[in-house]
Amino acid sequence: PAPPCTAVMRLCPILLLFVPAALGQPCASINPGGSNVWHDLGTGLKHFVYIVDVAVWRPWMTLTMTWPSNSNIHVEQLSGATVVQSAAHMLKLELAGTDDFGRRITLKGTGSLNPSPGISCDGGDDEAETDECDLGVRYHVRHSWPGGEDGELLLDRWEDDREISVTFHEAGQAVRRSVMVENAAVDQVSQDCSHVPCGTVIRFDLIRDHGGVSGGAGVPKVVFQLVKPTASKPRIVCHKEYPPSPPPPPKPPSPSPAPMPPPPPRTVRAMSGCHLGGHAIVVGSHSEGSYDNLRISIEPARWSPNYVLTLALSSLSPGFSSDVTVVRAENARFLEKTPMGSRQVLLDLITLPSAGVPSVAVVVRGRGPELTALKCRELPKAPPSPPPNPLPPKYGNSALGSAVTELEDLTHKIPPQAVVALVMVVLFSIALVVLVCKQRSGSRTWLGCLRGAVGRAPEPGFTREFSPSTMGEPAAPHKGGRAHSGKPRAGAKWRVSINLESGTFNLAVPTAAASTCAELKQAIVAACLENLGSEATPPAWIEGAYDAMVVEYLDEQSEAAVVDESTDFDFLRLFPALHAPEG
Repeated sequence: PAPPCTAVMRLCPILLLFVPAALGQPCASINPGGSNVWHDLGTGLKHFVYIVDVAVWRPWMTLTMTWPSNSNIHVEQLSGATVVQSAAHMLKLELAGTDDFGRRITLKGTGSLNPSPGISCDGGDDEAETDECDLGVRYHVRHSWPGGEDGELLLDRWEDDREISVTFHEAGQAVRRSVMVENAAVDQVSQDCSHVPCGTVIRFDLIRDHGGVSGGAGVPKVVFQLVKPTASKPRIVCHKEYPPSPPPPPKPPSPSPAPMPPPPPRTVRAMSGCHLGGHAIVVGSHSEGSYDNLRISIEPARWSPNYVLTLALSSLSPGFSSDVTVVRAENARFLEKTPMGSRQVLLDLITLPSAGVPSVAVVVRGRGPELTALKCRELPKAPPSPPPNPLPPKYGNSALGSAVTELEDLTHKIPPQAVVALVMVVLFSIALVVLVCKQRSGSRTWLGCLRGAVGRAPEPGFTREFSPSTMGEPAAPHKGGRAHSGKPRAGAKWRVSINLESGTFNLAVPTAAASTCAELKQAIVAACLENLGSEATPPAWIEGAYDAMVVEYLDEQSEAAVVDESTDFDFLRLFPALHAPEG
């Protein structure tokens, strides 16, 4: 639209007087309803906006627009065509390969106030033909959109293993890898800078014994999809030289009109706040029974591993969120699915280190899935591991045990020679105490005598417990050495000290969980798996080899006793501490 009238910019009164065609229907004409010219009195520039209506849109047809010789045309904006030649009072435009603009060209610029420049048309065809290939190859645009183009090479005849080079005038042009190329293989992609700006050369190798015809009928062709729409006619060359061939067969009759092309693929851009940026595009889909497989390509603007990409999908089918699944993911690992009601779902994927093209290909299966959004976030770091459980005193809680512990700490602060001498003195002292103890107490074992000499300290792994009823006195069984046969106290637990290769751990096992030796061992293995995991739990215990497990407790004489099938569990419940070494 023209700018409003101001003191420095006045609308010329003659601008709306356009010259109609005198006779017949012109190939293209200025649309007076949307075109305008005006003079900017502040800058002195002559502005124009032309809407050019094209009567019949022929791909790559050229339009020549001419102005009076005193004009000085500069193009500021152009849609629907590209400038292939320009002069001060002339522009030669080439129409796009597909009509995506309603048979209209919009031209905006400066240099003339002429409301109706001259327009002439030349050439144009549905297909880009070439005389540089004896196979009669033509390039045809099947469908084009801002994010790509469906194209095909139509051949008059087919030869196996022939090479066809197509030079596109767009830099960075390429065949989309996620869409299958029919009847040929992409052999090489290179840059062509023989013209400015640089273009792209793509070489196709025709597949042997295929004929280029799907289903045995039709025109031989190679079908592929480009990552960019073509703006001008490509150049096609056949590389290999062959001896003269017989004249080509007559062209087959024109095929019936092709069905309407599919709509442009669904594309969604990454939401604001997504550090990776980019977009996600639906590159294809096919049905399997009542389910649809949706192929999605996620193309971030930048790549970083360990990022969470979230795809939002929706469907009109009830229960869609519970049925949708991720069939396959490339360059990413599926993390989780989060339903957002019965018809919407979020799919999280974690990016992996990629050595190739930084993109993610995903196949999603469900009933009528549709891509609605793309977002991303950084994978949160795992919290630090909790500190390990404190170990019980290594030498017991007795006075001598504490002294030995302090002595061990002291050895780290003195020279190694003094440590050896100190250890020899300690061992000699212990041997002397044991000898005197056996002579005076008459104990049958030196271990029992040593326990009595050091204050009946329990073996490593045990901790002396006190009965709540005695308020600090060691718990003792009832007379006769048997515990009363009442029910176990509700919530009572054994504290089981377990010595494993990975360390010593204290676990809680409910006293009500076992009434036999086998049940007690099963309960200890279950506590290990729950608190330590399968990696720390001995494999033999996990496999049920309980015979390798020994469970001990301190009896009323503070000596180690082994739990077996003859143990009275009502009596055992009076002792809150158990010991289970790995063996």
